[in-house]
Order: sequence, then C-alpha cells, then structure tokens
Amino acid sequence: MKDLRVVKLGYVDFEKALYFQRAIFKRLHTKESCDTLILAEHYPVYTCGRSANPSVLIKKRLPEGINLTKVDRGGSITYHGPGQLMIYPVISISEATIGSYLKQLELVIERALAVFGIKTHIADVAGVWTGSKKLASLGIKVSSGLTMHGASLNVNCNLSFFEPIYACGLRTKFTSMKEILGYEIGMVDIADLIMMNFGKIFNYRIRPRGVFKKSERSEYAVFPQNKAK
Repeated sequence: MKDLRVVKLGYVDFEKALYFQRAIFKRLHTKESCDTLILAEHYPVYTCGRSANPSVLIKKRLPEGINLTKVDRGGSITYHGPGQLMIYPVISISEATIGSYLKQLELVIERALAVFGIKTHIADVAGVWTGSKKLASLGIKVSSGLTMHGASLNVNCNLSFFEPIYACGLRTKFTSMKEILGYEIGMVDIADLIMMNFGKIFNYRIRPRGVFKKSERSEYAVFPQNKAK
C-alpha cells in the first residue's frame, strides 16, 4: 500500500492551485515526492482544455470580471467557482490505463454521492451524471505515467455560470448536490468522503498534510485560506 498525501487548499485562485500541482508533478518525475491528492475551491474562472476552441463553445458573453484560461488538460471548456469541489490527484498511474483510471475516479465520486442518497450513472462521456444532468466533470493530463488535473464536483455552486458556455462541449444541463437535495452540503463533509473513498479505491494509506520533506516545504507552501468573493 502506497502513501497518499492529502492537501486541502480551501479557497484559492485557479492559477495558484495549478502552480501547486505542477510543483508536485515535477517532483514526482524525479521521485522526490509522494502521490498527492489536492482538494480546493476556486474563485470564479472559465478554463478550456488544450484541444478545444473557445470561440465555438461560448454561447454568449462571459460575465464581466471572470477570466477564460487555457490549460494543459484534456476536455473542453468549463466553469469553476465557489461551492464546487476540485479534486486534483497528482499521482502515478503507470500500472493503469487512462480509461481505467478515469473509471476509478468516477467511482470515487459516485460512492461519496451515494452517502447522500444521490443516484448516479456513468455515460459514454466522462463524468458523473444523475438522470440527464451532469453533476461532475473530468479532465486530466498524463505524462510518463503520471497524472494531474482531475475532476470537479458541483456541490453548492451557482449553476447560472454554466449558461454562457457549452460546458464540456455538450448541449446539456448541469446540476449540483444542492439542487438535487434542496439544501447546502458542508464542503468539509463531501471533501472528507472523497478523500476516504479515494484512499480505498486506489489502495492508499492517507498521510497528513504536514508530512513534507524539508526540501519541499517552501515550494509547497499552502496558500492562504481566503474567503469566497
């Protein structure tokens, strides 16, 4: 059983979380770090995968003040913001196929949602669905048997921010746990369920955030826990 370090960043800019991922990803390539699961929420941002063309995926003008950022993950355009749990595994998947890894990541989310009685299913398109609506989206990068980026789960987020885009390149509706259940979910509660199920499904032993090598501490400084804008 391998060690998994879990880092909960809280609210953080997308760009800072991306920097954090890349720092760990780089050290994993040189065997200077261990597999890490990052959990976070972001200030509002639209991101677009490396092969997507934003010009054909934007239905109407994006809200003022929210940036559109191109990133090196697979997948299309999507929205990230407060009330959405970001799940970033920066881990080795050298012994798994990309397809099987994505299925396991979907299963982590499905099992967490089952605790709340939310019935989900897997479709031909990567992600987690309930009925005809999408509840969680996936988009990853894989290089030399290592992966980063991951999944976003709509917990309490404002779904109106999905309206200006064809999120994930789809003409479909998105939903959230709050919309399904009729009440807000504690982000700490769902994050802990994701962490627990990730450890079980991927066969990891969870390590506390504070366990860093001395050489890692400055580079992996945890960003301030700011309040949502």
